[in-house]
Amino acid sequence: MRAKIYWILAVVGVFAGLSWPATPADSEIAELPDDSWLTSTETRVKRYLMEGLQGVEVMIVGLASHGEKYGFTKDQLQTDIEARLQQDGIRVFSFEESMLIEGTPTLLVSLDFKTDPNIGYTAASIIVELTELVFLARAPEKFCRSRVWSYGSTELVETNNAKSIQDIVGNHVDEFINDYLAANPKKGPVKSEE
Repeated sequence: MRAKIYWILAVVGVFAGLSWPATPADSEIAELPDDSWLTSTETRVKRYLMEGLQGVEVMIVGLASHGEKYGFTKDQLQTDIEARLQQDGIRVFSFEESMLIEGTPTLLVSLDFKTDPNIGYTAASIIVELTELVFLARAPEKFCRSRVWSYGSTELVETNNAKSIQDIVGNHVDEFINDYLAANPKKGPVKSEE
């Protein structure tokens, strides 16, 4: 039954244009907590893959030329995201620290904007994803960076309403925080070493 569910989810992922993270073996699936009938198998697998994650480096892409036009900078957004993570007890690594952590976990926040000045609205594509280095089972000497967790949307917002874009990014980061904390129960506030 579980194999059938994963096959269906994999097919749906292919048709949706999504890359599916590695699927745990059936014996590992049996160990996944069935904490709620509302928790989807996909969410349970994402959380399973996040177990033991020590923290993340935060990286923002796609904002450089657009940020100030919308009333905030890349640095402001990075600071807001890092503070949100730390407030919930998730350690935030510097680039140098993340390079020393197994898998070099990175929370990648990707933003893309398309604006039509004639109508005063902006289409904002916002994707938050956890990426890590992964090794191929068939060739362990080969590795690549892969998406382990992802949440995103495309939103239509008023061009002069930067706060709404920041709120959407914050909501997406909150989705990551919820899954991270479900996989790694909170032990208390953790601060990044500087």
